[in-house]
Amino acid sequence: MSFRDVLVKMASSGFHKIAIVSQIKGNPSKIEIYDEKGEMLLFLKITVSLLNLKGKVNTDALSIRCEIEELKKPLINILNIPEGNSNKNLIWIQEGEGENKAILEFYDKDGSIRDPKIYVKNWRFE
Repeated sequence: MSFRDVLVKMASSGFHKIAIVSQIKGNPSKIEIYDEKGEMLLFLKITVSLLNLKGKVNTDALSIRCEIEELKKPLINILNIPEGNSNKNLIWIQEGEGENKAILEFYDKDGSIRDPKIYVKNWRFE
């Protein structure tokens, strides 16, 4: 399936944005988010940690907490997720250390941390 086919399928399914996760040696290496015109909105160079923590996130109640001002407003707009204060159904973006500029953690409906933990090495907005 070509990228154009993916965009057509996305639009016909009522979606306006798509995330494409690329991998190297079977592991996620980047996330690209595109709009319905095929224009890249966000690029994240990543690594991922899986600890086998399973849980259920209520995506209808999902919110985002971002400690990195440069990312906060663009991510809220691109992902169309409201900012939140609760630790339940949450994507929490924190400052990273070393080569990791940011860390994304996911919290379930009970407020427990869940997989995956995403380490962001770099990002860019288009």
